[in-house]
Amino acid sequence: MNLIPLEYRSKIKYQKEKRRNIVISLFILAIMLGFTLYNYKSILTYQEEMIVLNNRLDSLKPVMAEKRLLDEQRAKLKDKQELINRLSQDISYHQLLIDLNRLIPEDVVLNNFIINQNQHLQINAESINNGKVIKTVNQMEEYPYFAEISLKYSEVRENKVVFGIEGRLDL
Repeated sequence: MNLIPLEYRSKIKYQKEKRRNIVISLFILAIMLGFTLYNYKSILTYQEEMIVLNNRLDSLKPVMAEKRLLDEQRAKLKDKQELINRLSQDISYHQLLIDLNRLIPEDVVLNNFIINQNQHLQINAESINNGKVIKTVNQMEEYPYFAEISLKYSEVRENKVVFGIEGRLDL
């Protein structure tokens, strides 16, 4: 039998439950606060790492641009090398120059001789008279590896005839 009045017992029980609930609430609040601080610190660490990575990426951008440029240049050089290899298999440019030296009459000086990748031929030269120009064009027309030879221009400058010839390489 309990001699303590029911109201007093209820009041004491209420006080104990109130303390227990406050302790539990403080414990839960401490856990939530700890979890929140942990997440906040993790976010700050992540942001700092992102800043460091962005700075490293910015410092690597010039290197990446240079690498891209070098790759493009390497591709162009590779294409040119393939073209040179293909052309060198088809024709002996050395022999072509030897033959051209035989074709050009005396007193004619070649200033420019170009064969581009489309097999287009351009020659700029000087002569002492128009007869040598005509002879040069005729001999080049007769050469079996040249086609569509034509006189592009002819001008008299300072007692010499400057002229240009166009055509194509016909292999």
